[in-house]
Amino acid sequence: MERKQDTYYKKVERVIYAALWCGVALIPLVVQGYEYMNGTDAEFEFDKAVKTWIAILPFFLLFWVHDLMLMPMLMRRRRKWLYGVLTMTAIAGMIAVMDMARRAHRHERDNELREVIVTDIDTGKELRRFTRVGRPKPPFNMMLLMNVAFALFVVSVNIAVKLYFRALSNRRRIARLEAENTSTRLQFLKYQINPHFFMNTLNNIHALIDIDAERARDVVIELSKLMRYVLYEIDKDEVTLRQEVDFLNNYIELMRIRLTDNVKINVGLTDDVDDIKLPPLLFIPFVENIFKHGVSYREPSVIDISLKVDASDGVTFRSVNSNHAKSRGDSYHGIGLENLRRRLDLLYPDNYILEINNNGDTFETRLTIPATRQRVAEIKKG
Repeated sequence: MERKQDTYYKKVERVIYAALWCGVALIPLVVQGYEYMNGTDAEFEFDKAVKTWIAILPFFLLFWVHDLMLMPMLMRRRRKWLYGVLTMTAIAGMIAVMDMARRAHRHERDNELREVIVTDIDTGKELRRFTRVGRPKPPFNMMLLMNVAFALFVVSVNIAVKLYFRALSNRRRIARLEAENTSTRLQFLKYQINPHFFMNTLNNIHALIDIDAERARDVVIELSKLMRYVLYEIDKDEVTLRQEVDFLNNYIELMRIRLTDNVKINVGLTDDVDDIKLPPLLFIPFVENIFKHGVSYREPSVIDISLKVDASDGVTFRSVNSNHAKSRGDSYHGIGLENLRRRLDLLYPDNYILEINNNGDTFETRLTIPATRQRVAEIKKG
């Protein structure tokens, strides 16, 4: 794909060069046509246009020599000095050859006899007439200065166009690398979440084996459902919200098995979520921390988890749980929440709301992400 784009840029660049030189070649024809239409010239002299083209030909050759042979040196860091020397040499050589040709042509004209007539300015009468060899020489070579200026202009245009398309190509490469880097970082963060989640779950299973083997088997079954989701859905950029809700329900049921009657769990996860998609494993870090820090076997505990979808506000996950972290000396922060915050910064930069409030006896979290109405519309159209 990158090569195709570079090839396309080169084609466009060649078209621009061809258009510019065609425009330069048409200038003498346009000028003569304009003079002929306005009556300045009695006839259209094509020979003048040919002479102009012959005069422009060295600049045309200089342009392509510079583009095909010298510009690659400019693009290399260690060859810029060589580029400068060779470019100045090419321009000087071309100007020298053109000046030699002009001098040879002028030498022929200088050997021609010219009749000079001197007239009175007021009356217009002829005062005297004499014959002279050659023409008066100008005080400085204006044509030489014009040739140098035009040569520098030709080289500058070539550099400007070349650097413009090089900048476009570099910009595309940078955008592609940034996208690949973002994708890699997201994959890394997702795979960091998995070990953290399974570490907690395996600890729970280990604790249940000695207490209740039958329940431990039930936990393994629930865990297999979660693993199936993680193995087959985690690599996707998006999953349906229904899949994510089923995953959360399975996890909560897995955690409910080991809890006592002192823990009251209220779950309100919306069912009307078929046509909404979102990145996987966005809400599980909250649920993990709830069961890690919000459950006590000695004191009553309350867990309230809800998820709602609103067309204007978006998808909102909210949880409220008893705060037992302070009594145990724990900090209500972990790998999961830190990774989640980094994922949200990559997925929804400046377009999500994350609130984490420690209210003393309770701990509240709220996450609102866009409802992806464009994606919803595309799915419905499909």
